[in-house]
Amino acid sequence: MAFDKDKAAIGVTLFGPMGVALGETTIRNPCKETDTSYTTHTVRENANFELNNRVYSKDFIIQSGILKKYMGNSEVLQIPDGVIQIDDLAFDSCESVKIITLPSSVNSIGAYAFSDCINLSDISLNYGLTTIEQGAFLGCANLKKVVIPDSVSSVGKAAFSGCTSLSAVHLSNSMFRLSHTTFYECESLKNIIIPYGIRHICEAAFGGCHCLETISFPSSLSTIDKAAFIECISLRNIEMPPNIKKIEDMTFAGCDLISAIVARDCVISEKAFWGCQRLTIYRRDTL
Repeated sequence: MAFDKDKAAIGVTLFGPMGVALGETTIRNPCKETDTSYTTHTVRENANFELNNRVYSKDFIIQSGILKKYMGNSEVLQIPDGVIQIDDLAFDSCESVKIITLPSSVNSIGAYAFSDCINLSDISLNYGLTTIEQGAFLGCANLKKVVIPDSVSSVGKAAFSGCTSLSAVHLSNSMFRLSHTTFYECESLKNIIIPYGIRHICEAAFGGCHCLETISFPSSLSTIDKAAFIECISLRNIEMPPNIKKIEDMTFAGCDLISAIVARDCVISEKAFWGCQRLTIYRRDTL
């Protein structure tokens, strides 16, 4: 059910007891919303290049500080110092790489830059990085831990979608929004702390995180979009912050183990907890 770059949307069917289908919904595929085409740049056989008075091999294609493409097959990589941007699709589907370290000079990771690097297990993101574009690590199925430095203010749609081994995430304190499908189908993620400053959790941001058990919401949070936690089947007790005035349809649909939801004075849409057979809702005013 994971997104790929060729599908416009996916359908999600929810099942109740005894395998009875309860209904279905559709989640847009952000991978189809941006043109990520690029021109392939070539270098001479056995050619080297110089950057900041250092000579690097032909494995990297770099133009004006932008790493356009990686052409090698190393398992462990140190991105050259002086690179300021990792371009769209620069490492797309590079199956050899396992460990990558970024220099302090990098400020932007482009769309799908590391998508489908299926053996990438460790990425060291530098302080000074400000932007991670959509789909940057989409489908990195072996990535286990991500620390997003506090210099990062923007993480794009589906940036870590389909990282099925991702079990630990530390979010930047400078972010104000979690984008559409950011961590969709990160099936190994068990706990998440949303830092203060986050105001908006977008559609399906944590959808399909089947092992997610606990989530801590900040008091700054005011909006949670539909399907944000759809099919988080291990999710249990949740305390909603006071600024949440409405829980949208399908927000927690299919979260079968939710037995206690502590909510302030907010409107709960009819299908907000669709298919949650054990649901109990406690209003804070009654506790």
